[in-house]
Amino acid sequence: MPSSLPRVAVVVVVEKNLRSELILSAATLCLCNRNINQALESKMFS
Repeated sequence: MPSSLPRVAVVVVVEKNLRSELILSAATLCLCNRNINQALESKMFS
């Protein structure tokens, strides 16, 4: 039992890091898409 506890802690930490990185990358993707859409719209309307 004691030997499996650190492994569980490592898995939890890795999962939290992955989840935060996924949220960050999704947020940056949304920002990039918004910027691209705005640029396209300004080009189309100009």
